[in-house]
Amino acid sequence: MLPDYGNSVVQVARGILSNFGVERGGFRIEGEKVALVVLDGFGWELYKQIKPFKALKISSAFPTSTASSLTSLETGEVPGVHGSVAYVFPLNGFLVKMPMGRTWEGSPIRRFGIEPVAVPKIWRVLEGAGIKTRLVLPDFLAKNENSVPYSGLSDFFHAVSSALQEADFVYAYWPVPDSMAHLWGPSHPSVLKELELFFDLLPEYEATLVITADHGLQDVYEVIKWEEYRKGVKFLPFGDPRALWIYGDPEPLEERGCKVMEREEVLKKKMYGEPMLFPERLGDYLVLPPDGVYIE
Repeated sequence: MLPDYGNSVVQVARGILSNFGVERGGFRIEGEKVALVVLDGFGWELYKQIKPFKALKISSAFPTSTASSLTSLETGEVPGVHGSVAYVFPLNGFLVKMPMGRTWEGSPIRRFGIEPVAVPKIWRVLEGAGIKTRLVLPDFLAKNENSVPYSGLSDFFHAVSSALQEADFVYAYWPVPDSMAHLWGPSHPSVLKELELFFDLLPEYEATLVITADHGLQDVYEVIKWEEYRKGVKFLPFGDPRALWIYGDPEPLEERGCKVMEREEVLKKKMYGEPMLFPERLGDYLVLPPDGVYIE
């Protein structure tokens, strides 16, 4: 399914900016105080199993993984603009990983003379407009003075409450659904119980609460080892396990049941949005495995 950026996580971020007077269009979001609560991995399929509230179905970014989609949600930009086109991508002759859990400022890529592209997160934009913001993050991610760290669910809810007393916009990130799903699969009863517990305990806040996910999840039943199909591949594959880029011959993976798209087709379909400022971060072919399968 192609991403619909006009009805996506991008529009959530832009709607929040517009609410505070930084006009970017986006979804209509209104409130003197707004808390954006991000449940990593809580996609539509999980929502349908518990239906804790009425919801609008929206699109993630491409690929539907944290590196690209969460960055779109946090910046209000499509991957073609913010540049995080995958978890791993080529940059100036190197393969680099997204610095999950830290900023590009702390990334070793600067040792090689590579300067990151500065695309501000929405809270930075709001701060520049004079809006007070706070970030509610797990203690292992809370790295600056604007962050309110937490450990555990009850502490998370308390941290959101404390942050709303000090700020007009609060960004609150809960990574547990994604973490648990990676361990046991998104259909595991423990994942659903965790989500049910979250919504059962969710307090009422004196603020507009925007609850969303960066992407969804699906169960994996089979793993393709790319080394077994490396014939004709000129360079290490990169990207994400369900959206892998390769240089070279894709035929062995195509014969394995994967869908293969040439780079020009991907660009023509605007899968990374418009404009696409970083086509050099893509390979020759995009390999998309069948449902329930990923490549490692």
